[in-house]
Amino acid sequence: IYLALEPTLRARWPHSIVTWNRVLAGRWLDAQVGSDILIGTAVGSGIWILFKVVQMNGNEPSFMDVNLTYALGARHWFGQHAATLGNALRFGLTVFLVISGLRMILKHSIPAALVASLLFTMGEQDVSNSPDWVITTAIFVAIYAILIFLLLRSGLVAAISTVFFVNCFNGLILGTDWKVWYAPSGFATLLLMAGIAIFAFWRSLGSRELMGEDEAG
Repeated sequence: IYLALEPTLRARWPHSIVTWNRVLAGRWLDAQVGSDILIGTAVGSGIWILFKVVQMNGNEPSFMDVNLTYALGARHWFGQHAATLGNALRFGLTVFLVISGLRMILKHSIPAALVASLLFTMGEQDVSNSPDWVITTAIFVAIYAILIFLLLRSGLVAAISTVFFVNCFNGLILGTDWKVWYAPSGFATLLLMAGIAIFAFWRSLGSRELMGEDEAG
């Protein structure tokens, strides 16, 4: 998919793969890479909070619940996070593929993004199975529209980071009792997410100091 899309992306949305090309070149410590990952962590956390607000009203999509696969041991924990990262990458490339096709038909990016949001929403089982499908549809359309806008505006790395963080929250299995059998995996996921956010923030600063240098009097 990427090989098929790259010429189109370079022609129409070249800014969307600038950071991605730096990652492929091994420039993991680049300030722009850190900035895009940090954007993804913020947007992903915001999406998760939105779903939790919906949960308080009794309309939470089922896939936003905890995933006990993370708690089955170290091998399952690593494997599940690796699968989450792979799914995030596939999602970003698939959205680019759909948007590219729709843009050729509709001629403009905004209508193509809205139609793509509807198409991806129609593929969600939570929409068809929801007793209040109107609200659930509106939520999913809004979420997909945010992800597509982020993908077109900030690029592939930011979108991958967003989807990864949203799904990582499913492995954040913690409660008031920190001695239960699933607590270690929950702490490990919390440390992973916090570590990524802190590292991305640090690298996004580039050569700048956190608090800035005092001006000479």
